[in-house]
Amino acid sequence: LLVAEVPYIIVMNQPPLDLSPLVKTSDQYVDLASRIIDHNRFLLSNISSIDDVYNKVSIRVFDLYSLINSLRLSSTEGPLISSTPCWSM
Repeated sequence: LLVAEVPYIIVMNQPPLDLSPLVKTSDQYVDLASRIIDHNRFLLSNISSIDDVYNKVSIRVFDLYSLINSLRLSSTEGPLISSTPCWSM
């Protein structure tokens, strides 16, 4: 995509997989949570450096991790019910 100079590329980071019911019951809960956070930080730092090199392409990270956490933690009506648009959270 970079070589073809696609004008816009959106990359999604890892969602909080540590919140899934199967992982919550396993011993690997803390390890998975920290690995996901480390991966998302690594992704963000590398996307920024790639974006600096390719001037004609706009590369952005859609923060799926924060969106899901925000939906899960902020809603009093239920975990995924919100009247706020997802881009405003």
